[in-house]
Amino acid sequence: VQIELGDGRREHVEVFALFWLNFRLILSQFSDTGMIGKDCRLTGSLTSTSCCMVDLSTCCRNDIRKYFENGYDLDETLFTSLKDDSCFYYCPDRLRLPLIFYYGHPAVVLVNKLMLGGLLEERVDPEIEALMETGVDEMSWDDTENYRMGGNFQWPSVQRIFEYRAKVRKIVLDIIDTLPLDLPITQESPWASIMQFADKICKAFGTSTWIILLGMDHERIHFETSSVLIRQLPIHMVEKPANWNYGPIQSPNGPIHENPFIRVKGSVVKFGKSRDFPSFGWDNEYGEAKLEVPSFEAQQFPVTNYEFLKFVKAGGYDNKGYWSAEGWHWKEYRKAKHPTFWVCNEGCKSGCGASLGTYSHCNGGFQNGDNGNGINSHNASNGERCCSSFMYRYRAMFDVIDMPRDWPVEVNYHEAKAYCNWLGSQYRLPTEAEYRLMLGRELNDSTCFPCCDMAFENDPKCNINMKYCSSTPVNLHPSSPAGFYDIMGNTWEWAEDHFNGLPGFESHYIYHDFSTPCFDGRHNMIMYGSWASTGGLASCYARFAFRRHFFQHMGFRVVRSNLDASIPVRLVNAEVFVLGVGVERNEPLLENVNDKYLPTVNQEFSYDSIECVNDIILEQFGNIDESQTDGVCNADTSAGLCFQIENILSKAIRKYNVNTDEALDIGCGVGRCSFVLAKYFRKVVGVDFGGRLIDTAMKAKKTGEIKYLNGDCQALIKIDDAVDREKVSFLQLTWLPNEIGIFDFILVSLLHRADKAKGRVHPAVISSLNTDTRSVTVEWYEEGETKGKEIEIEQILALNPALLASAKAKLARKIPAPVRNIKNENETPSMIPSPRKVNKHEDKVAEPENHANNHANNQANNQANNQANNKPSGVPFKPPLSRGNSNSNIPSSRRRSNCVKEVEKLKKNRDERRARNAEVIHSRIDDGDAPSGPSFDFLQMIREYRESLEFDEITMSDPVLDHQICVCVRKRPRNKKEKNRKEIDVITIPDKYTTMVHEPKQKVDLTKYLENQKFRFDYSFNENASNEIVYRYTAQPLVATIFEGGMATCFAYGQTGSGKTHTMGGDFSGKEQDCTKGIYAYTARDVFILNSQAKYHNLGLKICASFFEIYGGKVFDLLRNRKKLQILEDGKQQVQVVGLSEKEVKGVEDVLELIKIGSGIRTSGTTSANSHSSRSHAVFQIIIRKGKANKLHGKFSLIDLAGNERGADTSSANRQTRMEGAEINKSLLALKECIRALGRKGGYTPFRASKLTQVLRDSFIGENSKTCMIATISPGMSSCEHTLNTLRYADRVKELPSNGPIPQAAPLPDILEQNETKKSEKESPTDSKSSDLALLCSHNDDIGSDDNGWLLTFHETVTKLQEAEEQLIEAHRAYLQKEKSITDIEERMLHEVDTNVEYDIEEYSKNLDTVLSEQMKSIGELREKLLRLQTVIQEEERVSQNLKKSTGQS
Repeated sequence: VQIELGDGRREHVEVFALFWLNFRLILSQFSDTGMIGKDCRLTGSLTSTSCCMVDLSTCCRNDIRKYFENGYDLDETLFTSLKDDSCFYYCPDRLRLPLIFYYGHPAVVLVNKLMLGGLLEERVDPEIEALMETGVDEMSWDDTENYRMGGNFQWPSVQRIFEYRAKVRKIVLDIIDTLPLDLPITQESPWASIMQFADKICKAFGTSTWIILLGMDHERIHFETSSVLIRQLPIHMVEKPANWNYGPIQSPNGPIHENPFIRVKGSVVKFGKSRDFPSFGWDNEYGEAKLEVPSFEAQQFPVTNYEFLKFVKAGGYDNKGYWSAEGWHWKEYRKAKHPTFWVCNEGCKSGCGASLGTYSHCNGGFQNGDNGNGINSHNASNGERCCSSFMYRYRAMFDVIDMPRDWPVEVNYHEAKAYCNWLGSQYRLPTEAEYRLMLGRELNDSTCFPCCDMAFENDPKCNINMKYCSSTPVNLHPSSPAGFYDIMGNTWEWAEDHFNGLPGFESHYIYHDFSTPCFDGRHNMIMYGSWASTGGLASCYARFAFRRHFFQHMGFRVVRSNLDASIPVRLVNAEVFVLGVGVERNEPLLENVNDKYLPTVNQEFSYDSIECVNDIILEQFGNIDESQTDGVCNADTSAGLCFQIENILSKAIRKYNVNTDEALDIGCGVGRCSFVLAKYFRKVVGVDFGGRLIDTAMKAKKTGEIKYLNGDCQALIKIDDAVDREKVSFLQLTWLPNEIGIFDFILVSLLHRADKAKGRVHPAVISSLNTDTRSVTVEWYEEGETKGKEIEIEQILALNPALLASAKAKLARKIPAPVRNIKNENETPSMIPSPRKVNKHEDKVAEPENHANNHANNQANNQANNQANNKPSGVPFKPPLSRGNSNSNIPSSRRRSNCVKEVEKLKKNRDERRARNAEVIHSRIDDGDAPSGPSFDFLQMIREYRESLEFDEITMSDPVLDHQICVCVRKRPRNKKEKNRKEIDVITIPDKYTTMVHEPKQKVDLTKYLENQKFRFDYSFNENASNEIVYRYTAQPLVATIFEGGMATCFAYGQTGSGKTHTMGGDFSGKEQDCTKGIYAYTARDVFILNSQAKYHNLGLKICASFFEIYGGKVFDLLRNRKKLQILEDGKQQVQVVGLSEKEVKGVEDVLELIKIGSGIRTSGTTSANSHSSRSHAVFQIIIRKGKANKLHGKFSLIDLAGNERGADTSSANRQTRMEGAEINKSLLALKECIRALGRKGGYTPFRASKLTQVLRDSFIGENSKTCMIATISPGMSSCEHTLNTLRYADRVKELPSNGPIPQAAPLPDILEQNETKKSEKESPTDSKSSDLALLCSHNDDIGSDDNGWLLTFHETVTKLQEAEEQLIEAHRAYLQKEKSITDIEERMLHEVDTNVEYDIEEYSKNLDTVLSEQMKSIGELREKLLRLQTVIQEEERVSQNLKKSTGQS
C-alpha cells in the first residue's frame, strides 16, 4: 500500500490497519494449516503479561477488545507449556477433570452465556458446549473424578478444541465491534435492539455487555486455577513458555529473620462493592456488611517457607493434636508430610488422578542441578537464602528449584490451621473484616472511584496481575498503608470466614449459581489475590472461596488475639445433605463464636430439609391416616396429580404412538410419579436436586415403603405391589447429565401453575403447546374428573416468574444439554467447577416445553431466583408439533424457530439411531452371535463409540522405526469358546499406536456405562494382523543387532490363552503347532539370510541354538529331556548356565526341529482359558559364535513368558501354586525393572532378583542391547481385568519421556551402589539378591506401601525355601554317593572277616567305628538341612497367610 503525504496519509493507514485485522481473522479461521507444534494451541498471541481492568465509565470499544484478547491469550499461552497433546488428557488432581476440559471450558461458558443473554443466535458446537459447560466442585476431598463422572470417556481432540476457541474468539470480537456501547456499563445496561419481541418483554429481559465482561473474567479465573493444575503435572510433561519470568529468589532488602506482630487498632469496618463502581464484579461482591473489629495483632509478613519448615521439622504433620478432625482425616488420606509444592525424596503421595494416580514428584534424591528441564536458574549460592540444606526443594510452575526461603509457603486451610495451633491457642487466621483493616485503603468513598482499587494500576506495588510469573520474597514490595507486606498479591491468604453473600446479595440471572452453592459453611474465604490473579481477581473488592482441602496459590498469615475477645467473623450454619453420606458434620474451627453464625443466603439448601421432604411426601401421596398402607391409590388434593399424569400419559401413548422404552421424571420428589411411569415403561429414571428426596426415593425402591411424619405419629406408605420397582432408578440432579440419554417420555414436575377460573392458583399440567396462537392447553384433576382450559403463554409466565430465566436458557440450548434453572439448582461456581457427565449417545434429550420457550425466551424477570420454591406440579411430554399435522395451520411464510428445527432434527436423529440399532440386532441374530441382556447394551455402547473413531490400522507398508526398547500390543481374534459364550469384544485398536479397553461397569443405581481406557504403545496390532506383520515391526529390526555384536531379546507377555505361544511358536491346529509361521521361525530365516551376505559370511560365524525353560525358580534344558541346570556366576561376575546344551544349526529346518522337540516337553497344564496352557518361561536362544575359540559374537533370546494371571496366585491355598505364582510374579517384576534400567542407560539393573533375569543379564547391559516386548491380549469381556493388567504392565515397561533427557535411575540402596560401582570381588550374590528383591517391591506400584513389607518378606521366604530345597536335594544326593562308597568299604571289611581267619579284630572294630561315625555325621548334616527346609516351609505358610490378610483376600 502506498502511503501518500498530506491529508491522505491517515486514511490509507486506516485502510491498511483494517486490511491487516481482516487478514488476521482469516488466518485464525485456517490456523490449523498454518501453524505447527504447540503454536497450534494459540488462536492469538503468546503472552505472559496482563493488562489492568477496564474502567466501565470511560472505556471505549478497543479497551474491551484489548482486555478480552489479553485474557484469551494468557489462557492459551499457559497450555503451550504442555509438551505434547497427550498431556491434555491427564488429571493432575484426582478431584479435577483432565486438562483438555479446562482448555475448552472458558470458551464454552462464553458461548452459553451469550446464548442465554440473547447475544448469539446459533451455537458453535453443541456437543462441546454440552460436554464442557460445567466442571466439578467435589462435595468431599475423597470424591474422585471417576466417581463423579461415572468413569472415563472420550474427550475431543486438542485440534478440535483449538478450532472451537478460534471461532469463539472471532464471534466475541464481532459482538464487541458491532453492539451499541452506552456508558457507563452496568448490570442493568439494556441493549434493546437485540430483542425482537414485545416492548414489555424487552424491558424485562434486557441484557448488556455485562455478559461479555462476565465471560472475560471467568476465563481469567480459569487461567489461575489451570496454572495450579499444570503445576501439579509431572515435571517432564511441561516446559516453560517463552518470556515466562519467575520472580527473584532474594529481595534486595535482605532475608527475613523474623515475622513480628503489628497491632491494629479496632474500628467499625464496612465492606462490599457499590453497584455504581465502574468495573465488572461477581454477584457476591455487592451488598454491604458492617462489623465491629476489636483490636488485634497480625504478622507483618505472610508465613514463609523458612518459617513453615520449623513446623515440619517439629513433627507438625505427625501430631494429631494440632489438626482439626476434618484436617487430620484429609492429612491421613493424602499421607501428607509437607506442603504439596515442596519436593523431598520420600515418594510422597501426589494426589494426581487416573493414570497419574501413582505419580509423586517426591520420587528421588536431589540431582545436583537441573531436574530435566535445564532450568534451576534460581540456585542460590548463599545457603542463608534457600532451604536446600534442609533437604527440600520447591516445585515452581514448570521447574524444580532450590527452596526459596523467603517466598510465602503455599498450603491449604487445614495445614494453615495446624500451624496456628502449633503456635498456641491464642493464634488463628485473620477474618475478612480484619483483612480490610490490614489493607488500609478506603474503598467505600465514591469520590475515589476507581483509583482506590489496585486492579486499575498499570504498575501495582505488589506481585499481582502477572507482574511476575511466580511468587516473590514477601519483603520485595512496599507495605500497605497499615504496615503489612503482601496483603495484596503474591499468594491468596486463607481467612476464618465462611463464604456467604453480603446483606443485599442478589444473584445475576446470567450466572445465578456462580456463588450460591458455596454458601454452605464448607468453603472458606481467601483474600486479595496471587501473582496469577488478573482482572477482577486482582481487585480489592474480590471475594472468592475454596473448600478447605483445596490447593491454589494460597498461603496465610497469623493473627494473635485475646482468647476472650470477640472475633469479627461471619460463619454459615447450613445443613447440607450429601447423598450416600448424609449430613456432613461441619466441625467448629473456632471457639466462642456461637453468636457469629448466620443463615446462608442460598435458600435452596432449606428445600432439602426433613420438613420439606415430609411436605413433598404428603403432596405426592396425600394426607392419609397412619393406618392406611397403600398411598399410591389415594387421590386426595394434589396427590391426584399422579392420576392426571397417568391419564394424560395413557392418552398420549395411544394418540402419538409413544414408544414405551424409557421415561425420565425431572423433579421426581420422593418418586411417586416415577413408580407410576414404571407401569408403562421398561425403564424409568427419576431425577431431583434434593439429596434427601433422592435418598427417600431410593429407600422406597429398595423396601417398597416410605416413612413420614403425620402430625406427631410416624406413618407408613407402601408402594403398589403391581409396580416393578426394579425398572426405576434415581439420580441426584444438580444439572441434567448428558449420559442420561434419549427418552421416549419426559415428565417435568415442580414448575408450572395455571390460573383457575375461580381465581385460585392451582397445580396443573401442560397437555399441548400451540405455537401459532402463543398459548398452551392445561389440564388438572378436580372433584374426580379431569378439567382443562387454554391460557396465553404470557399469563403462564406472569404466574410463574421462575420460568423466565429457565425459558431463555432453554432457547439458548439448541441441544438442551444440562437442564439448568429448572429448579434454581445447586450448581457450582466456575472457579470451583462441578461435575459433568458424558452421553453415550450422540443425541440429546428433547425437552417438552421448547415450543413455549421459543416465546417465553424473550421475557425477563430479575426476581426469578427469589421465587423458586413454588409447590410442584407436573408436565408430561407431548411429542413435538412438527411430528404430525399440528403445524398445518401455521402459514408457510412464517419462519420456524430454531427450537422447532432442532426438535425435528432430534427426531430424525433418533429415528435413524433406532433404525441402525434394529439393523445391528438383526445382523447379529442372523450371525447367531447376538449377546443377550446387559452384554447387548454394552455391545451397542461400544459400537456407537467406535463409530466416532477414525481407523488407521498398521500395514506392511508403514515405516519401521528404530527403538532400543520397543513395546507393542497384539489383540487376538475371539476364539471358539468366546463365540459360543457370545462374549462381546471390548478391545478397540483404532490406529497403529493406540489400544483402547471398553470396560463394562454398572453404577449403584444399575445404570450401565463404559469406562474407556486408552493406552499408547510403539505399535498396536489388531485381530487381523498376521504373525508375519507382527514380526516385521518387533523382532525383525533386532536381527541385525546380533550380527553387529549386540544382544537382542523379544518377549511375549500376557494372559494364558491370549496368543503368546501362537505368536512366538506359530499357528495351532488343535494341539498341533505349525512352527513355520511363528517368530521363532521368521527370526531363524532372517538370521540365515543375513549370515549368507558377504558382509558377514567372511567372518566365519557359527550359528547355534539352545532351548530351556524356567519353572518354579529352576532351569531345565528342553533339548536334553528337561535336565536340570545350574545358574552360577564366574569369577568375572558373568552368569553361566552350567550344562546348557547348544546345538549347531545349519538352516531353518534344524531350528524348527529343535523348537518342536522343546515345545513337546515344555511344562504346561489345562486352564479355563486354554487346554494347553504354558506354566513356565520358555527361552529359545539363537547364538552366534566367532572363530575357532567359539567366542560369543551375538545372541538373540526369544522368550515366551508364563501367563501373567498366574503371578497373582501368591496367596493360594496350594503351596505349589503359591511357589509357581511367586516365581512368576518376581520374574515379571524383575524383567520390567531390568528393561527400564536398559532404557535409563546406566541405571542399576536388579538382574539377581529372578532366575529369568539372571540368565538374560547380558541382554540388559551394554550400549548395543535391544529389547522388544509383545503384550498379547484377549478381546473378550470376561478377560477384561487380565487385559488391563497386561496393558498397564506393558505401559510401565517404557515410562520414558517422548522427548528431552532420559531421567536418571532411581536411587540405590548403599550396598547396591557400592557393589555396582566398585565391582567389589567380595560382593555376596545372596545379599545382592535380597537387595534386588527389596528394590523390586519398592517399585511395585500395583501394591500399596503397607503391603510392600509382606510382599518382600514373602518373596524372600520363597527364595529361602527354594535355596533350602536345593541344598537338601544336593546334600541327599551327596549322601547317597558317599553312602555307596561306604557300603563298598563295609563289604570289603566283611569279606576280610569271612575269608581271613587271622583278621585283626581290634582293627576291624576301629574301622567300623570310623565308618559309623562318618555315616552319623553325614546323616546329621542331611537331617540339619531337612530341619531347615521344614522350618522354612512353616515360615512360608505363615507369611503367605499374613500376605493374604494384608491384601484383603479371603
